[in-house]
Amino acid sequence: MKKSVKTGLVLVLLFAAGCFLLFLSKSPALVADGSQSADDTYAAVLEKRLEEMISRLGGVDGVKVMVTLERSDKSRASSYSREVIPALSGESSYELPAIRGVCVVCGGAENARIRKEIIELVSRTLNLSSGRIYVGN
Repeated sequence: MKKSVKTGLVLVLLFAAGCFLLFLSKSPALVADGSQSADDTYAAVLEKRLEEMISRLGGVDGVKVMVTLERSDKSRASSYSREVIPALSGESSYELPAIRGVCVVCGGAENARIRKEIIELVSRTLNLSSGRIYVGN
């Protein structure tokens, strides 16, 4: 992978993390009115950012992404790690759910090279094994 692409991915990841932290500081309002849970908001942010990045790859169009999260369940132990993010404005911390899998549907996915690039992008961005990523046309 080219050095400029690696640098670009790192910058995008840092930008996305910063935006997400800013968004989390405002997320209690979303949870309070019952319209969307914090986990759903987290998944929606990930989906939007992935769609933006994947659509920038050459030969890809009509990108749709679905992120599946591990739901927190106090009655069972989860084998997936969860990351705790302290709130920025003094509210209680938010525990990020582990990502179970990602589904990407887009034009151009019939090309093996493009499919491999998409899997690599998602895998490295979210630190997921390729077995947890589906790419289809």
